[in-house]
Amino acid sequence: MMSHSLPPFPPFRSQLCARLAGWGLRWLAGLGLAGLVSCSALPLPNLAGNGSRVPLRLEGNLPFIQVEIAGQRYEFLLDTGASDCVISPQMAAGLNLPVSRQKAMVKSAAGDHVAIPMTLLPQLSIGKAEFRNVPTFVYDFSRIRGNFTNMAGVIGIGIFRDATISLDYVGKALRIDPGSTIRSGELGVVPMRMASGVPRVPLRGGPKELFIDVDSGSTGGLEINPSKFGLTTEAPARPGGLSTSIGSTYRTGMARVNGQVWLGSVALASPIVEVTSGDYRVGGEVLMNTILTLDQPAQLAQITFGKSRFFGWGTKQQQLVSPSRIGTGIGFDDSWHVRDIVPGSPGAQAGVRVGDRCISVEGEDPRVLKGRYYGLLQRKFELAYRFQRGSRTLDVVVPVALQVR
Repeated sequence: MMSHSLPPFPPFRSQLCARLAGWGLRWLAGLGLAGLVSCSALPLPNLAGNGSRVPLRLEGNLPFIQVEIAGQRYEFLLDTGASDCVISPQMAAGLNLPVSRQKAMVKSAAGDHVAIPMTLLPQLSIGKAEFRNVPTFVYDFSRIRGNFTNMAGVIGIGIFRDATISLDYVGKALRIDPGSTIRSGELGVVPMRMASGVPRVPLRGGPKELFIDVDSGSTGGLEINPSKFGLTTEAPARPGGLSTSIGSTYRTGMARVNGQVWLGSVALASPIVEVTSGDYRVGGEVLMNTILTLDQPAQLAQITFGKSRFFGWGTKQQQLVSPSRIGTGIGFDDSWHVRDIVPGSPGAQAGVRVGDRCISVEGEDPRVLKGRYYGLLQRKFELAYRFQRGSRTLDVVVPVALQVR
């Protein structure tokens, strides 16, 4: 999650065992699932149809797709950082699905453990692609859904175990092909590991190469520890925003890295990273510039610039440069209550408190701002907020400040 004052979208990830493992979102980020009865007793998802090409709807760097379950259409987040699918208890009840009494112990991104039950979806369709016997977590993710109120569930990477998927962020399309479709030696092709249940690809930086999670369910960019790559930063890490996992909340730092790192054929020049001591991952802030192809049968991934296949410079090396980070240091939940104040930020200095409810931004109801809030942060030098604190109404003007140059 970015550390400036954006409506937050936390993390959650899981690992089951062997193949059905680890589902994670940036807000459901990083479950490490340890022991659900017996993994051998659980059926694996089965692709029972032809390939398919369906639209991607992008919101906040996150890809959403339409799925069909029992004749009904729903919008799900496509989360490559999640091993399995996720639905709410309400949906499970509405579909008359039996939910396991014995729960899986899930390890969150913060390192704590939470017990979560599971169910089995007999059938799920994405366009023409049909999947059967889909292991699915049953979890009330309303607390960590943020502003994505239309999201009915999560599609995890494990469902595509017999297929190759390609997320074309620029073309706003998802392609599903049975079997393997990419080969070593092609532009941007790198080895992929699935040992943890989520795809991991090598990030090359400085003298080292380390594998990191590919997490389309994260709104963030790179979350790494630069020193582990032998990289330095332009300045010490500054406090970032909160990341919320299933069990707890933790804060990352932010810093700009000296030098360049490589992800497939994509070069990231002096990237701003979230500094973490936990799992390493790349999220939607970087992936939205790419065509991301994940071939589980061949254990290969292909990461190229999104425009390279539509125009004539497919083999030309290009760079992504992280823009400077700005913000007010205020983080909101989906009901526009303040859930975080970055220490030392303009929001903290203005006296805004966790729990205050924002009732207007620049004179507008924040509930109708949606994506325009991000634009205000980019255009304005300060923002006028009105907050409700108990019976009091507070008007504050908060500077929009540079957080990382």
